[in-house]
Amino acid sequence: MSRVPARGGFWVGAAAELAIIVASLVYVLSSEVWALITWEALAAIYLATGFALAWNGEQPSRVSRSELRMAARWSWALPLISSFAGVNSAVLALVARHDAAQNDIALSVAASIGVVLSWGLLNTGFAQMYEAADIASEHDAIEFPGNDRPVFLNYLYFSFTVGTSFATSDVTVKTLPARRLVLIHSVLSFFYNALVVAVAFQVLQHAVTT
Repeated sequence: MSRVPARGGFWVGAAAELAIIVASLVYVLSSEVWALITWEALAAIYLATGFALAWNGEQPSRVSRSELRMAARWSWALPLISSFAGVNSAVLALVARHDAAQNDIALSVAASIGVVLSWGLLNTGFAQMYEAADIASEHDAIEFPGNDRPVFLNYLYFSFTVGTSFATSDVTVKTLPARRLVLIHSVLSFFYNALVVAVAFQVLQHAVTT
């Protein structure tokens, strides 16, 4: 295939993801409030900017094959580490929930917001993995309706569809490696939604009613 991701934002996006990964690791290892706030700020800016850029649906320009291989090799890091950050946020929210102090209530709400952000990062990371798998394939690994070349918004749509409904909707998955990726994403999303996200909404509901 001749499609490759956009060069203009490639290194900027890679640097932003590296910053989020480092902030996530610091937060998971320290569980400090400042680390939580720093990670949430970076994640919120990254997601808002990424969605705003993807919404335009611009066609990608060319990058080198070495950059493409590097993107495919490290595309797993963002969703994996983000999921750990989400689990850590859920545990922190549960611990803070049992304390009636105002600071702990605020902390539980902040941690719950972190769970939601990590959910967004998880599915955005899988969107990047789907894009990398599709581009690396000699033939279309993921087929979208219509004749236009897929842009990143297509992969975001597919990823969030799998992450919320565990279905591929109107998208056709055509290769075995892509099906493996969808299977891993579906199973991980099921447990993440059932356990981690559910905890976050329970904590938020408790904070609103107290």
